[in-house]
Amino acid sequence: MKLGIVGVLLSGIVALAFASLVMAQGDSEEITITANTESVIGITLSQANLDLGNVASNTEYLSEPPAEWCTITNTGNTSVDLKIKGEDAKHIDSYYRWNLSDDETNGEDEYVLWYHIAGDDVGSYTLITEGEITMQRIKDGSQSALSLQSHDDHVQFGLKLLTPTHFHAGRPMEANITISAVAN
Repeated sequence: MKLGIVGVLLSGIVALAFASLVMAQGDSEEITITANTESVIGITLSQANLDLGNVASNTEYLSEPPAEWCTITNTGNTSVDLKIKGEDAKHIDSYYRWNLSDDETNGEDEYVLWYHIAGDDVGSYTLITEGEITMQRIKDGSQSALSLQSHDDHVQFGLKLLTPTHFHAGRPMEANITISAVAN
């Protein structure tokens, strides 16, 4: 008997719900939902250190492999352009430094640093200076801003160093390169 009453009540509730839906069909309005999402900008680098060991004066050194040494990955949710800048190389324990060249020539206590993007034209190295620049892709002789379009999009690059023509030997030198992402 209790089961029958519950069944009748349940069918009555379903009938009322259906009737209210039928009545609402004749007088409907649209609902628009707008949600603003937050853009997240983020990149990661697969390498954070290039140790060249002892270097000779006036000599070029390439990362190994030359164009795939480091991978930059977009960890955010928005398309980004990549920027790069270098700095003077400093002796770890003193004020001695190598100045970073801004014209691709080395000299006494002046070094040159370039990057090369994997898949770019062979031998197309771009100068890294102390002033932040947009990283460039060089394909078929033309340049374009290097962008990572979406989450997990990535690009590989390598570095080339030209040491000073003369420097004080026996001093461990360290320079930082900063790579940043800017929403595009």
